[in-house]
Amino acid sequence: MEQGITNEQIEELPVSYDKSEECLLGIMMQDDDAAAWAIQTILQPKHFKDIKHRKLYEIIRAIKADGGNTSLADVCVRAEKTYVAQTDKTYLDSIGSDYIGKIFNTPEDLSEGVGINRARAYVKVILEQYKQREVQKIFKECYSNKKYDKNFYANRLSDASTLISNEEFESEGLKDGITLLASANDRFNERRSNPELARPIPSGFSHLDECKVLLPRRLVVLGGETSMGKTLWGSNIIANAVKNNRTALVYTAEIDSEEWMDRYICGESKIYATGWKEGIISEHEYSKFCDFSNRFLKGEATNLYVDSKGQEGLFSVDYILNSIRTHQIKQKVNMVIVDYLQKLDFRSGREIRIDVMDAMRKFYAFAKINDITMIVVSQLNRSAAGKDNVWPTLKRLSESGAIEQFADAVIFIHRTTRTHIVDRKKAYYSIAKNNRGVTTDWIPLIFDERFLLFTEDIKAMPQIDEDINKLTDD
Repeated sequence: MEQGITNEQIEELPVSYDKSEECLLGIMMQDDDAAAWAIQTILQPKHFKDIKHRKLYEIIRAIKADGGNTSLADVCVRAEKTYVAQTDKTYLDSIGSDYIGKIFNTPEDLSEGVGINRARAYVKVILEQYKQREVQKIFKECYSNKKYDKNFYANRLSDASTLISNEEFESEGLKDGITLLASANDRFNERRSNPELARPIPSGFSHLDECKVLLPRRLVVLGGETSMGKTLWGSNIIANAVKNNRTALVYTAEIDSEEWMDRYICGESKIYATGWKEGIISEHEYSKFCDFSNRFLKGEATNLYVDSKGQEGLFSVDYILNSIRTHQIKQKVNMVIVDYLQKLDFRSGREIRIDVMDAMRKFYAFAKINDITMIVVSQLNRSAAGKDNVWPTLKRLSESGAIEQFADAVIFIHRTTRTHIVDRKKAYYSIAKNNRGVTTDWIPLIFDERFLLFTEDIKAMPQIDEDINKLTDD
């Protein structure tokens, strides 16, 4: 923090609309550096509540755009020229030299060298109050609507949710070293108080955990050929996250929510999947289902949510992100899985490569801003479809350039055959890309078709390098 301003001073800054706006404009006229900083943020005239403040901010922005100085005298001269050009007498009377002088003298105790910090605090207040006004406007529209319209309410509430979590308002553009250092210290203290924040979400697969693949704020791509078990492996990972008290949202266009839950139950209860689907299981198996149900209902049930509207062609990127935002209002979300990327509803009329890149960009930014582990399931391209023993590579991801560019990590699942009864039980996974850890060769798995469950093949497991445990999330 710059010399001359304390935390107590920042905390005591006024938060009313008018006072905050007047103070910011006054600081911008008193401190040219503060004016230059404020203008390079996302602050726009529309964010000011008072129309006179909007006009004055436009004048100051115009002066800086021309390379001028934002002193009181220069602002008054520019304002006079603007009024004459607009020939607006009311405007001239309301924003004359007396008014500008009053704004100039609004900030108190503005010591030398502290203008930018003060401006930063006021910009934050103005943006927060703008968001509050817009959200209130949306709820007022909902309240005044005389006819019940499900789509109207859903769309307007989605707009409110989007506005509340809009990352644009949290961005200040370039950040100085002092701000970055203070932020790093805050993050460290938060991790020290809550060590689980720095740990990956438990997956039930040792290399994913040891290599810290499923950390918060990461976009992870899960890739594989058709019929390799991508959806099943994803559900196995979700099951372990839920059992470890993490909230997970599943968006599946591959199967409906009923079938997804049937597979989940069979894997977690160790019930024969064929018997469960046909309604023919033993008393022993039913007792295992009852045991699972008791455990699930005691805590896990409130951590798992499945949306299968993608089967109806309703999954767009915006639909998924708005759904997550809406859920976050009532509950913290730790993990999201989208199954799968190529089945999203792209109606832009553009090349699929551009749509995929746009989707990945949005998922990437959303994961970072909302502290979520986002898993996106992706097909490989069809060049080797149907061929046994053709191993996945990054280049074989469908639209691989667009996907790999934004993925923090890429994990693959593979089986060497889908037809040979014995060998199709053998499976493998690998970490092909990992921005914050190490990658791996192929790790052996066992696929148990009875329970639709993947587990690590401990006997064939290679030794994990002890140094992996020393790696930390930077």
